[in-house]
Amino acid sequence: MNDIQKNRMKQISMESREDYLEALFQLREKQNDIRSSDLALFMGFSRASVSQAVLAMEKDGLIFADGKYCLHMTDAGRAIAENTRRKHLF
Repeated sequence: MNDIQKNRMKQISMESREDYLEALFQLREKQNDIRSSDLALFMGFSRASVSQAVLAMEKDGLIFADGKYCLHMTDAGRAIAENTRRKHLF
């Protein structure tokens, strides 16, 4: 990973991560296999932006990608997504 990629990963705020995790949570309710491109389309972001966020969240242990490049939340990621969803519903 080069310096530009490292700097971009640092720029992804926790609030932003919460939004990504909540979106992943919402998509999971609709479909089983979710890839970065699905998340980008759902959120209206570029695939490049989503890829950077995914890398950062993987590094933080919030999500992981399986052998088919499908995204899954860890228990920690799911907890953040559920709390964020609750906050946004109230």
